[in-house]
Amino acid sequence: PEIKTDKNYGNAGGTAKDKAAIIEKFGADNVERIYRLQDVQKGMLYHSLEKAGNNEYKMQYRIHMGFYMDAELAEEAINVVSDKYGALRTSIVYKKVTEPMQVVLKNRKPIVEVVEVNGDITEELVNEYVERDLNRALDLEDSPLFAVTILHNYKTMEMIWNFHHILMDGWSLP
Repeated sequence: PEIKTDKNYGNAGGTAKDKAAIIEKFGADNVERIYRLQDVQKGMLYHSLEKAGNNEYKMQYRIHMGFYMDAELAEEAINVVSDKYGALRTSIVYKKVTEPMQVVLKNRKPIVEVVEVNGDITEELVNEYVERDLNRALDLEDSPLFAVTILHNYKTMEMIWNFHHILMDGWSLP
């Protein structure tokens, strides 16, 4: 097996024990990059952990498509985007390390839930899923930090993108 050094993982900082803990948690073959958190990310992490159930940094983006689209193809497209952009495969490691770090994993699929709706996709129904997704428990170290709920019927589709602000901000979206 290849021996991995800091050059393989990026300029992560932290100690050798920190890297060993990350490798033990995710596996050497699954760690793509390790980054130090930026100060603003450290602040978001602190406030996210300070209060259990704090939704302050959970972000949502809704996409309405007024036409039929195959939900399986939409799910496949979401996975392709996640495979391409490391930020969507990120974990924030803060347990068992001396300083929190952002770890980009090679293999981490987003949570994609496809809901087939019989009848119209009403604003009330969408709002129920928006609220449910917003209140879903999120562990920054163990959960995928990017999830999509797809509501679809025979004529329209509504996507609800859910992510933690520590990954990206509103400027990152169309």
